[in-house]
Amino acid sequence: MQLGREKRSINETDAEIAYRVASELESKNLTNSANTSVVSKHALLLANFKQMWPVSQWKKWGLFSDDYLELINDHWLQFPPPSEFAQKALGGFYVLFSTVGCWGNIIVLLMYLR
Repeated sequence: MQLGREKRSINETDAEIAYRVASELESKNLTNSANTSVVSKHALLLANFKQMWPVSQWKKWGLFSDDYLELINDHWLQFPPPSEFAQKALGGFYVLFSTVGCWGNIIVLLMYLR
C-alpha cells in the first residue's frame, strides 16, 4: 500500500551505497559465509527501502541520517513507514493517557497525605 506516495526510480547512488557497504563488510575477512549473506541481504533491503520511499527528503528535514538507517532491523525494512496521521494520532493518545495517569497518581498521593 503506497498511501499516495510515488515510487522513485532507483538512483545510481543508492545502488552504489549498497554495493559499497556490502563490499566493505566482506573485505573485513568475515570467515563465516552466513554473516556475509546477512550483510548482503541488509544492504539490498536498505537499497530497496531507499528506492521506495523519499529518504532524501527525510534527511533534508533532519529526521535521521544514514547511520540511523543501518540500525533498523531487516524485518522492519520490509514494511512501509507509518503515515504522518498515524504517528500524530498515537502521539496524541500517549500524551492524553500520560496526563491522565499522572493526575491520577497526584490525586492518590494527595488522598494519602490527608
